[in-house]
Amino acid sequence: MADVGSKCETDYDCKPRNFCWEKNAADTEDQKVCLEKHTAPDKIEFKWHKDTYPIETTEAVLKHGQYCQSGVAK
Repeated sequence: MADVGSKCETDYDCKPRNFCWEKNAADTEDQKVCLEKHTAPDKIEFKWHKDTYPIETTEAVLKHGQYCQSGVAK
């Protein structure tokens, strides 16, 4: 299982406390890395999956918020 910052394809590639995500909002290559859940300060920018979540629903806010300390994203 991969550590924080390691390349990944799915959450299962990362350690249990981590998840797999595109960290860089401006990254055009969509390179995924393992990120630790609920560790990023609020207002940090990271990639929002507009294809999967085209509108801000409760599910989308919580799914994306797993990286933020508050647990929500927008």
